[in-house]
This record gives sequence, structure tokens and C-alpha cells, in this order.
Amino acid sequence: MYRTGDLGRWREGAGLELIGRNDHQVKVRGYRIECGEIEAVLRGHPGVRQVAVITAGRAGQPELVAYIVPRRNSSLAQPGTDVLAELRPHLRAALPDYMLPSLVVTLPALPLTLNAKVDRAALPAPQWGASTTTVERVQPRNPVEATLIRIWSDLLGTQAPVGVHDNVFSLGGHSLTATRFVARVADVYGVSLPVHQVFTGPTIAQLAEIISADPDFGQGAVSSRHAELDELSDEDLDELLRAAIAQRTRRRGTDT
Repeated sequence: MYRTGDLGRWREGAGLELIGRNDHQVKVRGYRIECGEIEAVLRGHPGVRQVAVITAGRAGQPELVAYIVPRRNSSLAQPGTDVLAELRPHLRAALPDYMLPSLVVTLPALPLTLNAKVDRAALPAPQWGASTTTVERVQPRNPVEATLIRIWSDLLGTQAPVGVHDNVFSLGGHSLTATRFVARVADVYGVSLPVHQVFTGPTIAQLAEIISADPDFGQGAVSSRHAELDELSDEDLDELLRAAIAQRTRRRGTDT
């Protein structure tokens, strides 16, 4: 027998009831993640003084949220800084994509319990889609941009409007939301948009330009497969992404 870290209690009838864990391990998109690992990497950044990582619900799904207290003279403490964009290269160098926080919230101090431990229950609720910069948000300028904003707002579960020049990954997007976005675009406009183009052009303005210029633009849904893709669970989508990446790697090896 071994300790799993799960906490449970016997029910009056029979069986055990799971009531949580005795550590900070969470499950996000099918992966078991130890929040302490992410916190250790963030503490290794020269601009971070304190950090706590938890999960919070967004559009019905759990997402990783990092709360940091930046060092006073660091760039992370400057007004208008896109903190997530600043930290992403540091995080990517040490963590896989599924362990990257979808949002980083800066605080003047972390809430503490009477025992001087981080009071995770007292951390403020994340504001999904709230901009971390002072760049003026630009409203949609044509019907395509307006439609793409509605799609991304739905996928991200944002509580603030999305501007045409906002980076959707800075607002909490990731590979699975990009895959769902591609499926929605196929259903609405009949365009088979490669997922990698979402990463190379991650703003509404760039994506609208790419989609509008596609020869298949406006011809309706490409096939029912895209609608089925949008209905898949995060775990199923993640399996498809891993299989596609593996197939692409094998093809590259054959070509060389």
C-alpha cells in the first residue's frame, strides 16, 4: 500500500467519499498537476517575490491561475506590463504547455492565515479576459471581427470585452481553445484554418484578415467533422493534438 495524497471519509452505508487532497495537486484537462512545481519555477524568476497557484473555473472548466507579488523595482511591477507575456518564456523553459497558467494576477501581498501560511481560499476571484495593459481596446471594425470576438469570448468565458488587437493567449487561451476556435471557424465560414496560424496571428484583427482572404471563405461548413470536434472533451482534444504532433514529426523524419 502507498499514500496517494487523497483525503476521504467512510460513508454511513458503504464506500468512501473523496473530500480533497492533503497537497496542492490538481487535475486540469486530464493532467494531474502539482501546483508547487509551478510555484517553484515562478519563484525562480528574478522579478517574482511571492507566488501561489490555484485552479479557478472558466467556462465550466478548471484553469490554472498564478497570483504573484512582484519585486518592487522589477518590470513586472510597472503599470501597463503584460505580466503573463513577460513570464511565459521563463515558464516555457521549465514546464510543459499543460502546466502553464492561463492567467497571472499581481497582488501587493498574498493573504495569510493565522499560522502565516498562504490563505488560498482568500485569493481574489480571477477576472477572465481583463486586460493587464493600458493599451486602448479597439472595437470590431467589420462583421468578421465581430463574429470572431463572439467566438473567442464564448471559448474564454471572458468577463470583459475582447479588443481586435488583444492577444487571445494573454487572455487565457491555449492549444485546446485554439482547436475549438478552428472548429467554430470551419462551421461559420467554411475555412479550414490550420491551428498553427492561430498561434502566429493571435489577435482578432490578424485572424479576421487570414480567414477573409481564404479562397473557401463564406462557403459554409467544411464538414460535420468540425462540429463533432467542437463537442469533444478537453481530454479527447488533447489526445488528438498529441497524435497530430506525432504524425507531423514522423512525416518530417521521412522527408529528411
